[in-house]
Amino acid sequence: MKALKYSNIDDALPCLTCVLKDAIQSDTLKIEKVNRLCTKYHGAVAEHPQLSDAEFVVYSPYVKQTYHPFEHFVFLDRCGKCICHVSGLEMELTGLCHPCTNLVYSPDYLREHPEEQIKKAV
Repeated sequence: MKALKYSNIDDALPCLTCVLKDAIQSDTLKIEKVNRLCTKYHGAVAEHPQLSDAEFVVYSPYVKQTYHPFEHFVFLDRCGKCICHVSGLEMELTGLCHPCTNLVYSPDYLREHPEEQIKKAV
């Protein structure tokens, strides 16, 4: 059985749905923090006002760039509650997000993925 990725996901995001949590924990989907300081974020909020409450975004890291317009991004508030979905046709995530600092890798996951320990140290 694969190790769970984050040891504190239930505490950090108590309103996260089981489906999203399982997909994130299994590395099927990726979660990142929304960079509220970048100009791209302010432009996105102008087009999608509900993004003003967005703290996190969930997406597939496996979608090829050519299929990006067909992808859907799930934006979450600070508790993990879904606030909106935005398609790749409407926005591009590049430069809009960065790694989550509130989620802690589980020791079992780090044993299986030592490269994450290296990234964390840099």
